[in-house]
Amino acid sequence: MGNIGVKTVIQRTELPGSRINDEVVFFNQGTGDYYGTGPVGADIWEFLADPKTLGELCDLLLEKYEVDREECEAQVSKFVLDMIDAGICTLQ
Repeated sequence: MGNIGVKTVIQRTELPGSRINDEVVFFNQGTGDYYGTGPVGADIWEFLADPKTLGELCDLLLEKYEVDREECEAQVSKFVLDMIDAGICTLQ
């Protein structure tokens, strides 16, 4: 996970997500962009109700899904970076 793995991921409360079925959707009024997650992304968003490191997110996902830790870390890192790029999360 590199340097990102030791940082804490934080939801940006000014861009709340809404749960619709198995996903969470976001609307950025500033850019007019919509973003959506799949079921795992929705779980990650819910886990981030309290800030967590990527390692903590992976620990929670590994309890729920059958996936290799290395694959989990790679996918969670990519997802979180995409969320940061979209302005939905930040790192601290």
